[in-house]
Amino acid sequence: MNNPPMQSSVTTGQDCPQSGVWQAQGVVLPPLLVAKGNIMPAAGARVVTWLLLEARATQAAPDT
Repeated sequence: MNNPPMQSSVTTGQDCPQSGVWQAQGVVLPPLLVAKGNIMPAAGARVVTWLLLEARATQAAPDT
């Protein structure tokens, strides 16, 4: 498991600062894999704080 970066929490609607597995706080949801730069999702219609459980390296898209 990689160590989380300094910023290991983010709120719904913000850009994901680190690719990895994120867990929503205060709601019952499974962890989500979110790529760096994607918008952090809401939990249903709720704005939530997401905590980084496991950082992952961003993989480049394959050449076509």
